[in-house]
Amino acid sequence: MSVKRKNHIRKDNENKLAELEEANRKLNSDINELKKEVEFLITKNIFNDQLNELCDFLSLGYFIYNINDQVFINKSSLVKLIESCIPGEPVTVNSILNIAHPEDAEFIKEIFSPQNFQKKSVNGQIRLFQKIKESREIRYFSVNGIYSSGNNITTVFTGILRDITREVKQSKDYQRSIEKASEADRIKTMFLLNISHNIRTPMNSILGFAELLSLTDPGREKRKEYIKVIKNQSKSLLQLIDDVAELAKYESGSMTVTKTPVNLNHLINEVRLELESYRSIKNREQVNIEVKYRVPEGLEIYTDAGRLHQIISNLLKHSLKYTSNGTVSVGYNLPADNKLEIFVKDTSQGISKDEIKFLFDRFTQIEKNDFSRYEEDPGFGLTIARSAVKLLGGRINFETNEDNGIFFTVSLPFEAPPKIKHEEIGKEVEGEISFQSKYKWGNKLILIVEDEEVNGLFLEAVFQETGAQTIYAKNGKEAIDLCKSIIKISMVLMDIKMPVMSGIKATQEIRKFNKTLPIIAQTALASEEDKHHCMVAGCNDTITKPIDVEELLNLVSKYLSV
Repeated sequence: MSVKRKNHIRKDNENKLAELEEANRKLNSDINELKKEVEFLITKNIFNDQLNELCDFLSLGYFIYNINDQVFINKSSLVKLIESCIPGEPVTVNSILNIAHPEDAEFIKEIFSPQNFQKKSVNGQIRLFQKIKESREIRYFSVNGIYSSGNNITTVFTGILRDITREVKQSKDYQRSIEKASEADRIKTMFLLNISHNIRTPMNSILGFAELLSLTDPGREKRKEYIKVIKNQSKSLLQLIDDVAELAKYESGSMTVTKTPVNLNHLINEVRLELESYRSIKNREQVNIEVKYRVPEGLEIYTDAGRLHQIISNLLKHSLKYTSNGTVSVGYNLPADNKLEIFVKDTSQGISKDEIKFLFDRFTQIEKNDFSRYEEDPGFGLTIARSAVKLLGGRINFETNEDNGIFFTVSLPFEAPPKIKHEEIGKEVEGEISFQSKYKWGNKLILIVEDEEVNGLFLEAVFQETGAQTIYAKNGKEAIDLCKSIIKISMVLMDIKMPVMSGIKATQEIRKFNKTLPIIAQTALASEEDKHHCMVAGCNDTITKPIDVEELLNLVSKYLSV
């Protein structure tokens, strides 16, 4: 073989070897690239698994949506988050739209639309319905995500869905509480303004006629008329104060029950007398209104007389206030053993269906536009009546329409009275007082215990006309010292709320060394339980401020005449 041919074969072998080496180099390079790709995919899957676990822990729905192919690439945590909304169904855009709130459907369509890619990101809120038994409950979700593309071919939306139902409901509850508090403040402001109006109205008459008496001498008949107006308006003001005090007790839950034997017919008679005074005070033009009392023969029960009086009186006053002509009827029945049914019926215009839910609302009347109908009082008598009924373990119902008035019925349980003696109630003293002829206590010494000097001067003036002597103590401690040092004291008029020592404590101390001295408590606390506390402390009787002169003299006479 020639040298030339050998060189040619060697050249070919070298070229083939070079080609093989290049092919091997490319193969190794491809293998390395493939290894890197595999490693990347392995890392990506591990990351996705960890991300899904984290989303499950945080109750988030992580997902990747291929917009071009319209399929979810990754949705395991999303499925867990909303599976209760679409149980047993695959999670697709259509299945989400089927449970979406109609107002949110367009927003959801936009999220998964190729046209929305230009927005780059999404931040919003959607509502999905969750079926619970026979009803559907709305769940709220925030949705946040970004759009991205690979090689300018595949567009995906990577998003997070978060259940914010609790936060939304808490926010709504908070907003409602703010609105409720704001409304309560507004109503209470109106309430105070209304109370102010109802205080100023009688005070205007009281101060006006008092000033007329001080500036002029109107003559005997006019003077009596002016004084009657002052007394009536003062009683009206006192009733308002008592009602506010009762409402305060109702609000604080401090209303109590003090049971005593009660003759129902006597109590109804007390209410009748009070009602006549009420109508006289209000100067009502109600000549066409007849009040009918339908009561069986006197029944005696054991219950709280004060609360029962409140119930009947407030129902009657409500009916009188809204009845322009016709009748108002009151009475009681005994439909079952130990059950008392009280009824009050009127021929007023009644109330509409829209107003029924506000009937017992103490603030309702201040919301009315027609103030002329409500100017006489704030209108919370029914609230007091209802709370008293509830306190006694009973129920209050009513029937009404806009043509036939209102028919109230109160059902109350009661007990048989224990066999004890009690004084007859409901007696009325008529006629004017003549101090000189009726009360002569020239040999009596009365101790007045009162921290307010003006009240002490008033009581001294009352007893001056009777001939009785008075001495004065400004607190309970001084009263004890005087009772120990002066044995001729015939009676003590004991104020209850005083500095240094209260009237209750002073009475208890006096009873330790003097068991027979008559002590009458004079107090601004008018409830039955307050009076009961005075009696337990050792007082013989009680009288409520502001003191009625006639009532005071009759009460004192009961003890000084012995």
